[in-house]
Amino acid sequence: MSRYEYYIGVDPGKSGAIAVLEDVKVLATVKMPTNMDQYDELFVGKMFDASAIAVVEKVHAMPGQGVTSMFNFGYSVGRLHASLECHEIPYHLETPRTWMKWHGVKKSKSESGTQWKNRLKDLAIRLFPDEKIYLWNADALLIAYYCRERFR
Repeated sequence: MSRYEYYIGVDPGKSGAIAVLEDVKVLATVKMPTNMDQYDELFVGKMFDASAIAVVEKVHAMPGQGVTSMFNFGYSVGRLHASLECHEIPYHLETPRTWMKWHGVKKSKSESGTQWKNRLKDLAIRLFPDEKIYLWNADALLIAYYCRERFR
């Protein structure tokens, strides 16, 4: 028996997503919400009073990004954390390196960003063969899978 009923993987950011697993079944994958009501719909609508845990990818500012875009990104990540806290869903911050290393994947120096993202997508397709996997939801699904394996 699992300790939790739902496992949530979050790839924050404008092109990120949230994936929710109910043990081995994918319950939902959604693009990152743009307002608090969307977080509430997702977490209240899916979690009810069930036991859930989340892994959120640990993010930081990147050199060369504009001040306004970084402020908006930080604000969005703050809303995510607040929503998890308000719905009493425990969460852990994990660096991309941590969850990717657990999956046994590492970007090679000769690999382009597109090749790397497609390799992650291919891994998600192998783990979830019955799901529609896109570049936007692949990382969130891999993080949710990592969450399930780490905390069940």
